[in-house]
Amino acid sequence: MNMRATPWTGCVLVTLWAWSRQALAVSDTFTVPTAESPTPWGAIVYLLVALAGICVVAFKHSKRTHLD
Repeated sequence: MNMRATPWTGCVLVTLWAWSRQALAVSDTFTVPTAESPTPWGAIVYLLVALAGICVVAFKHSKRTHLD
């Protein structure tokens, strides 16, 4: 084991232990937020944008290269 890494390993382990203790102490008061029911409009917009991009690439001039 690298002797220079040993103090850093100890610092990281102590920090992670302290964070986990803090997270356990706070978790008692946490309430899960409720989400709104999703609408399909976002998925439709993403689909239309993706299809437009596919069509632009598919119907470009076949003799054209990336160097033109």
